Amino acid sequence: ALYPSVHFILLDNRPPSIHQAEERTATANLHNVTCRCEDLHDFSASETFHLGIALHACGPLTDLVMDFCLLQRAAYVLCPCCIGKVQASSLVYPRSSCFRALIPDRRQYESMASAGDLSVRQFFSKSKTDGQKAANISNSKTKEQQQQQGWEQRQQEEELQQQHRRRRLCKAFVETDRGLRAEEAGYLTRLMLLTPRECTPKNDLLCGYPGEWDELILERGNGEGREAVEKMEHVVVNGD
Repeated sequence: ALYPSVHFILLDNRPPSIHQAEERTATANLHNVTCRCEDLHDFSASETFHLGIALHACGPLTDLVMDFCLLQRAAYVLCPCCIGKVQASSLVYPRSSCFRALIPDRRQYESMASAGDLSVRQFFSKSKTDGQKAANISNSKTKEQQQQQGWEQRQQEEELQQQHRRRRLCKAFVETDRGLRAEEAGYLTRLMLLTPRECTPKNDLLCGYPGEWDELILERGNGEGREAVEKMEHVVVNGD
């Protein structure tokens, strides 16, 4: 609605999702949105677009969307999901030459991706549940038993914290590798987190655009940023 001259193409391989998107598009009276029930693997690389958006693109789908964007010299905004599923992909991993030099064995990379696949929600949910269980049974124990229980609970919490830190580190490595893949293709990139962090278990956000766009922005001036966006013709959105 904000950019009527921009055409949005929404892809999803699930008919119910596309049906819901079509209903919402009709309700909002939008005429610049095309909803297609289509697998991303069937998307034609020859279709021209200027911005690719992927929400919870599972496993290698994030990399597939990025590859389409790099091919078209299009910007991208990607929210990856289930990175452990890269194990089943025929794509090359690690994605960047930098990481391939650091981790030449793909199996090690896949192990790192699997280790980074524990969700934020799983972590906080388990921590909260363990705390509730401890509170429920503490009243029936002696002081000595309660002290022992408190020590064990602190140990469990510390173990969960360490597990969460390892998960974040592993996932950060995978997402950094993806960003470096784009940088090697001449992109300017950023790795960010969605806020609030609990809005989704997979809260990393990969953003990037071709380096040559910086020159265009400088040439046009900061005041013409909206005009530059208006001139974008196609945006491809891949839904969860």
